[in-house]
Amino acid sequence: MQRRFKNLLSATSVFILSACSSQPQNSVALQLPTINAPTTSLQSNMTWQLTAMDRRIAHYLIAISDGDDVATLINEKNSTLMLIKTRLQNAWEKQQLNIKDANDSAPKIEIHLIKLLTNVQQNTFSYTQSGQIQIKISLSTQQKHFSKMFSQNYSQEGAFKADVNDLTTNLNTQLTTLLNSITQDTELNAKLRLLNTPI
Repeated sequence: MQRRFKNLLSATSVFILSACSSQPQNSVALQLPTINAPTTSLQSNMTWQLTAMDRRIAHYLIAISDGDDVATLINEKNSTLMLIKTRLQNAWEKQQLNIKDANDSAPKIEIHLIKLLTNVQQNTFSYTQSGQIQIKISLSTQQKHFSKMFSQNYSQEGAFKADVNDLTTNLNTQLTTLLNSITQDTELNAKLRLLNTPI
């Protein structure tokens, strides 16, 4: 009876260790540069409240699979959502948009991080990476509302083994490109100017 219990305990321990191997084993931090802001002014007497929400299903940044059932997951070391919020806020404030903590009735800019993920398929002598980034920007006042989804899809092949640093650099570049497209988007800026008028 004791031997059967020890065998069961040993098998349970192996199962726990195997399950743990599917959890994020490494972490990286994205380093976004300053986002370019248009020269168009968005100045007015209105004060906007800026919020950011993480809507991602997967909160890791990179998943590397080599054909096994368990992928190597690379987690985020710092909050990418807060970094995105800071970069966009700085860009909008350069356009003289007034952003402060305000009450619930204040006009709102909402940043929704929908997806931020690079999937890597590792083969014997090569690898393929494909990524997708989705960010939705919502503007709302008491009488008006506007939302727009911004997406960045990319794929790339490489020789030999995928390097996490290279994957992180590419993801950082793709995210920076998307954030620049948000601040440069003519439709979004037009809506900010239209809604940026006291009701």
